[in-house]
Amino acid sequence: MTASGRNLVLMVFVGASVAFAVSVVFQLGGPFDGAVGVAPTAFELALTRYGQIDSGGPVIAPSSFGALR
Repeated sequence: MTASGRNLVLMVFVGASVAFAVSVVFQLGGPFDGAVGVAPTAFELALTRYGQIDSGGPVIAPSSFGALR
């Protein structure tokens, strides 16, 4: 079996894809820090909302979530 330019390009692409997938998995291991981290405010807002639902507290309409920021 001989290696041609097409095979080399394909193998480089597959290797880069696997490396990218592995790096994304490691980055998503810590969702609130790192390069792709998100602020925990959305999570905290969801916990507050779930607490209101469980306790029968006031219901906040989804359109008013922007006013809470």
